Amino acid sequence: MIREITINHFWQISVQDSYRISNFKTGNQTATLQVDIALPPDAKNVKAYDDVGQLKIEERGVTDSSWKTWRVTLRQILRKNQTTSFMVNYELDSSKHLTQVGLEDYLFTLSIGGGNLTYETVYLKIKLPEGAYLTESLSGDTYYNVEREFFSQVVCYTINDLASDKPLEVTLKYHDSIFNSSIRPVTLSLVLVFLGAILVSRLKTKGKAVPEVKAPPSELIRFIDAYRERLNILEELRSLEDRFKRGVVSRKSYRKERRRITKLMLNATRELAEARKRLKVTDPKLREMLRRIEIAETELEIVTKDMERTEHRYRRGEISKRSYEGLIASYLKREEKARRTIEEILADLRELTA
Repeated sequence: MIREITINHFWQISVQDSYRISNFKTGNQTATLQVDIALPPDAKNVKAYDDVGQLKIEERGVTDSSWKTWRVTLRQILRKNQTTSFMVNYELDSSKHLTQVGLEDYLFTLSIGGGNLTYETVYLKIKLPEGAYLTESLSGDTYYNVEREFFSQVVCYTINDLASDKPLEVTLKYHDSIFNSSIRPVTLSLVLVFLGAILVSRLKTKGKAVPEVKAPPSELIRFIDAYRERLNILEELRSLEDRFKRGVVSRKSYRKERRRITKLMLNATRELAEARKRLKVTDPKLREMLRRIEIAETELEIVTKDMERTEHRYRRGEISKRSYEGLIASYLKREEKARRTIEEILADLRELTA
């Protein structure tokens, strides 16, 4: 079985189980049309498929606190020594599997196995939220490795000879920054800008005229306002972090304020992505300004992640205080330069709408 789990920034957990079932029954009743599988007890929106289409699947009841039995009706009778394949998709209740253990650290726990099937090999793949990274596997001696899939880390476990009566609990800890939710819209926008620049360059080379049409002022103003709002929220978060480190605010107040700011940040990021999507730009000068602002935004993302990693390394004693302070000072200079670039370009964009 291959179980692929995807976790996003909003604590939504989706799962796809891929089964390859072999019938090794003995005795008179060897053929079967139905297969019982074990899913987590909180599984919802459960659907089964094979290569042809959707299969019938029904809940059989909770057999144990760590799993629930579901019955899949196959498309054809599975006879002795035959093999068939199917998939089961479902969602999990995040409150049962995810726990916040720090300001930006999370524990994910899931029980594997159960039911009346014996698993020769289970491949468990846990795709972390975009930008998040594994800090620790707490699953004993279970073998695992970490792969990269575009913006995300995928933690891959290999479990051999998993008996039905001995479910295995898998637990891992990961770090997910508030800023990670904006990685995809910012990066994709940057890629689109570069592709547009290449296309314009080729058209000019061929001698074709490129129309210079300014973006509608209303859409440009919306884009500028969305960027301003996001920068203001980032500054508010930065101020909160600074006051917390200096002991001005209590941990309880800090967590409450951070949750509020996190919600504002998610909304602002979505608004910015939508505003950028609606901003149809053909003016080369305007396109270049947007390209520069998105490069600066990407630099901010990189610097933020670098500072977080440096903080973790320092707390774990991997680097000295002197090295830590030197690195942070360097990151702050890069951050200030990127912020200044964004502010200057936003001011220039505002003049275009006057």
